[in-house]
Amino acid sequence: MKKVLMLLLFLLFACGGSSEETVIQDTTTTTIPSVPTVDFNIVEIYKTKLEADLCSDAKDIDTTSEKCLKQYKDNLEIVVSYSEKIKIYVTELNNYFELYPSEMTEEYTKLFKFINTEFQAVSENYELITNKYIERFGGVPVVNLSRDSNLIESGCKLLSKVEASENIIKLQLIYSNEYGDEFEFIINEFNSEVSKTINQFSGNFNLLSATATNYMGEEFSLNIQDNFTITNALPRVTNIQIINNTPNLENNEVVNIRIDYEPGTYYDFFEEIYLGLYNIENKNNTNNQAIFMTNAENSYTQGGEIYKEEGYILLSLIFSDTRVPKNDEWATTIPLGPYSKSLFIGSYSFFIGDFHLFGHHNLSNFGVFNEFNTACGPNDNIKTTAKLVNNEIFINP
Repeated sequence: MKKVLMLLLFLLFACGGSSEETVIQDTTTTTIPSVPTVDFNIVEIYKTKLEADLCSDAKDIDTTSEKCLKQYKDNLEIVVSYSEKIKIYVTELNNYFELYPSEMTEEYTKLFKFINTEFQAVSENYELITNKYIERFGGVPVVNLSRDSNLIESGCKLLSKVEASENIIKLQLIYSNEYGDEFEFIINEFNSEVSKTINQFSGNFNLLSATATNYMGEEFSLNIQDNFTITNALPRVTNIQIINNTPNLENNEVVNIRIDYEPGTYYDFFEEIYLGLYNIENKNNTNNQAIFMTNAENSYTQGGEIYKEEGYILLSLIFSDTRVPKNDEWATTIPLGPYSKSLFIGSYSFFIGDFHLFGHHNLSNFGVFNEFNTACGPNDNIKTTAKLVNNEIFINP
């Protein structure tokens, strides 16, 4: 059966060849590759960053705000960052359409037009906006300080008017007074009245330095003159000094503690003073106090003397187990011991009127007052003023 079929196929080919000429057709087709693509849509990015996302007045570059001009500049930079990728993509498209011109559609015609017009202008616009931003918000800021009054009470707010050029973002002012206290004022709001609570005790503060920072992050030292005075109703303690801090106890030598102060605007001296005396070996333990009291009505004093004209109080300590009375107008009696090394002043309390000034020893420095009553209400950040000199009393029983 198989042999018969093969014979029939042969006869069919032979018969066809005898009646007409044989034509062979080429059925091969050419496959056109796809158009080159990229993983971003530059038209969409352009419309988003330079149209939809911008402030309504961003392109009013001489008057728009720093925030809006910076956004405009940054968005231009984002679009410009695609330049190299666009260049490569356009080269690929040109090569492709040169080989397959029939594939050029209206879509790609519009894309080439966009790249040659809107996108081409982005780089030039970016340079323009960058220069405008530097012109408006770079460079040295201009600042003018003023206030209605340069006199303020401790614990109250210092009100200042700060007029400044639009290129400033921060102003740092550092002041110092005659006692060496420093005060820092950081200003971030301009062309308006700004306030700052004054936590210094008192003194005449003069401006030491003024540093202005612009929106470019550049810092400039400004030549500005400014000062203000802080007053306090209470006296200011300037020094606490132990005089004769190595007493000879066999000879009953007296230890004097001198407290220098400057009168306040309302009170000119303290009514009661308590100095806590701590054992050097156990700084958390004290059973002794140096005490001073005075009564303005009858000029009575206890524990020492007050020298109002000179501005100091002299407390006296006597080390004794037998002295009677223990405390009198001349001195405070401190028991003889036992003391292995020495004592030191670890805390103080000053009383005057309804006010209580308190400081406590902390790593050789006194801390802040505990809710100090100021003219503007309670404040727990007012710094103490007393400086300790010759703080230890060396005991040699």
